[in-house]
Amino acid sequence: MAAMSGGRTCSHCGASMQEGQDWCLQCGAGVPGSSRTGPGWRSAAAVLGATGVLVLGAAAAAYAALQQGTPTKPPVPVAQTPTTTTTTTTATTTTPPPVTTPTQTPSAKSPSLNTPTTPPKIPGSTSTPGSTKSTTTSTSTKSSSTTTTSTSSSTSSTSQPVLLDTNASQIYNPSNFPASRFGDPSLAIDGDTTTAWTVQLEVSEAPSVGAGLTLNLNAPLKIAQMTLITETTGITVQIYGTKSSKVPQSLHSEEWVPLSHAHLVQKRKATIKLMEASKSFRQLLVWIIKAPISATGQFTGTEAAINEIQLYEPSGSGSQG
Repeated sequence: MAAMSGGRTCSHCGASMQEGQDWCLQCGAGVPGSSRTGPGWRSAAAVLGATGVLVLGAAAAAYAALQQGTPTKPPVPVAQTPTTTTTTTTATTTTPPPVTTPTQTPSAKSPSLNTPTTPPKIPGSTSTPGSTKSTTTSTSTKSSSTTTTSTSSSTSSTSQPVLLDTNASQIYNPSNFPASRFGDPSLAIDGDTTTAWTVQLEVSEAPSVGAGLTLNLNAPLKIAQMTLITETTGITVQIYGTKSSKVPQSLHSEEWVPLSHAHLVQKRKATIKLMEASKSFRQLLVWIIKAPISATGQFTGTEAAINEIQLYEPSGSGSQG
């Protein structure tokens, strides 16, 4: 019917259109050449509508995120609370040094005064600690040197004297000289240097004496040194030892072990280092080899005397069975 009226028709669906009509009322298509072309306008409208929906959706999502994000803020301070407490504790722990620091201000030139030794300076003894340290150091040094000296001395010296029984000393007379020629043997170990055991000398026997003193140790002992005190300087002695509990009757017995060489006593007090100090002996013998004689070979006295005999064990040694 539209075609019969001779009016315009829609190029899209063929529906009749009135003059001045820019789009089809049936399908909405625009008249060709019109600025309101149906499909393009609809597309633009659709795009704008979709954009509006997206904007509204984004706004709603942002608002919802803000509303949901707010409750998460309280845990943040809670997590930070231990850190704040730790910091406070640290500050409290380090508080004493700042308190001490004002007292150290007068001596701030010395960096070492920041050490814990500075508190004694509060009473006003600023220079005292330093001087005390110096004194202590020097004292320690002296003590060290003294200790070293003592150690050296103890290394080279022997222990305390061996205590002997009062009857430990006996006359050794293998030649069977008359007993009247000998004095009391206990006087040689009585601890008194003014008394002495003596043996009478015979000119006809010069320079041999042929007698001595034995010392009973009662148990096997290591002896490292003997001190001999005598008024008769110039006598020659030799020390022997035996492990037997009985004294060998002859000086030539194999049971006697030489513990020294022949020793010329040139001073009133003689120290004789003994050999075999690592071995233990039960009996010792102080054998008088020769009496004092002059340059011409004559006796210089009528008797030989031994005032005191002292025995010493090796340092740090003990008796052995």
